[in-house]
Amino acid sequence: MASINDQFEQGRIPIKVLSYKDAIKKLAQCDELIIDYLPSDDGTIDPSYHIYIADHNDPENLIDITNLIIKEILPNAKINANEFQILIEGVRDPTSLKNIINFIYKRFTYPENIEGFDYARDSSKLFDPTTVSVLLKNTDNTILLPVTTIDNVYDNSGNTIEDRLNNITRVGFGVTYVRATEDYQTEFIFDYPFENYSDFIEVRVGGTYISKDRYSVTNVTVNDVVKGKITFLDINGNYPIEVGRRIDILFIYNAKAISGANEYIYGHNIADGSIPSSKLEKLSDSYALNDSTSVASSSALYKLFYAVLYELHSNNKALLWGIDNNDTNYMNFSTQETISNGAIITLTLLKDKTSFSNIRINDTNYSLKNIDGSNFRPTKIKAGTTIRILLDTSSMLAYVLSDNIFRNKKVQSVFTCTSDNEGITTIPYDFNSNNDPSSDIIVYRNGVRLFEYIDYTLNSDNTITLEVRVNGPSASNPLSEGERIVFETNRI
Repeated sequence: MASINDQFEQGRIPIKVLSYKDAIKKLAQCDELIIDYLPSDDGTIDPSYHIYIADHNDPENLIDITNLIIKEILPNAKINANEFQILIEGVRDPTSLKNIINFIYKRFTYPENIEGFDYARDSSKLFDPTTVSVLLKNTDNTILLPVTTIDNVYDNSGNTIEDRLNNITRVGFGVTYVRATEDYQTEFIFDYPFENYSDFIEVRVGGTYISKDRYSVTNVTVNDVVKGKITFLDINGNYPIEVGRRIDILFIYNAKAISGANEYIYGHNIADGSIPSSKLEKLSDSYALNDSTSVASSSALYKLFYAVLYELHSNNKALLWGIDNNDTNYMNFSTQETISNGAIITLTLLKDKTSFSNIRINDTNYSLKNIDGSNFRPTKIKAGTTIRILLDTSSMLAYVLSDNIFRNKKVQSVFTCTSDNEGITTIPYDFNSNNDPSSDIIVYRNGVRLFEYIDYTLNSDNTITLEVRVNGPSASNPLSEGERIVFETNRI
């Protein structure tokens, strides 16, 4: 039977629930409810709003009822995601769990095959019309693009960009020219830009394009080097080429490195004169640079030349050096050095020199002689040639010591075929008695150079015998009326 005080004992429950702060002050009684709804005195700890109950026997033992519910009830409960709301950082209003899960699921991506992409297996998916091209962006609307290599990007034909780039043609250009050595010349020999050339060739005469049906291009071997030969098919009627006329040959070719795009072009595929020296990786104007990978410029050689000559002269070697003036017909030279008998002059020519027989030093003329005492009678010495001269001041003579200073061949003998000697194969030549050109003869037939043992045989009686090889054995190659044979020698 209940006591008279039962209502008093139970009356505190509906009146006020104790705070967690009061409970820990030992104000709670057994079986009393407590709520953690007040912050700490210093304001650093926020309330958890958990519900507690004082133990039935010990009021200081507070049981966290909220925590028990979370651990025991929620794991086994079925949550309605549409009614369950979640706060997301940066979003003002809470969002239902359903919307969040749907947003993630609809945009969820994953590898179609964890083994990666295989073109043979997956190319049909790559080019499927339903495949979507997309841009990626993050939450602040920044567009994100994936980074990949060119071997992962394909064209519609199944070729990667890497393959396409490797097979791009690199167009190269080259040009050369030849000149006619006689009127109505029909055949011209020219140099290819590099070995085994087989690409585009265009021919122009005096700047005028020549149709390909007006000429043929064949290969000829000259001193073991393959050269090209242009043969005009109707030169007299359509292309009157007079002596000295220039024929330009244009080359257009694929300069791509044969073995791959990551390698440099092979040297034998580079057209002659197509790369300026400024493109060299290492080019030095210093002749004292000790670098085996560097190329010395002409400026470096010029400095070295004068440094060596100065050193020789400073050591009393009786050596003078310098550059002649710009006079075309005379070698003029000035020096402040004392000229003694037996002095040697090293002289660089600024211009082509023709038809001179003396050298003028400090306004004094010296007669030029060959080293054997014979008269010095050059036809032409090219600009840039360096020669050495020995002075005999007692007799006012200057002896030329240099060899191989004559750069041009001199025409010595010309044979023109007439109706009286048409059909002959043995052709005579006649050089001046002061010359001995037997070891150095160049022969031209109608402006086309002939080669010994191939086109002719050199005889001991100052004649040649014309020959031609037809499928192996040699045969005679007689002259026709009007043909001309020109003999040249580099002996003076």
